[in-house]
Amino acid sequence: MRGGKAPLISAFMLAVTVAVLLLVGELAAAQPATPLLAKHQAAGVTCASCHPETPPATAVQASTCLGCHGDAAKLAAATWRTTPNPHASPHLVAPAPPQCDTCHHLHRPSENACIRCHKGFVLDVP
Repeated sequence: MRGGKAPLISAFMLAVTVAVLLLVGELAAAQPATPLLAKHQAAGVTCASCHPETPPATAVQASTCLGCHGDAAKLAAATWRTTPNPHASPHLVAPAPPQCDTCHHLHRPSENACIRCHKGFVLDVP
């Protein structure tokens, strides 16, 4: 192309491409980030159900999770078939038991935190 139109067209196409990628990213961000978030949303659990402040700004405390999911004994009973049972761990005692979000995450993929020390523990963490 003459007269410098090719650089203008290239700049325009680049701008359109960036805009489309940003839009796709925003649409993806609007979707449930994890299967655990989708489960909570399907059950009617809203952000305000767990986060006391608006807008949400702090991590959810384990006591909030346990308010719906039951105490440590109930969780251990629910996962009794899992070996090792992550909810019957000797690490889940005072003075500083791990928070639920050590493994379970709604806004990013959950993780098996046990493998930080126990390399052979294969756990499917929802």
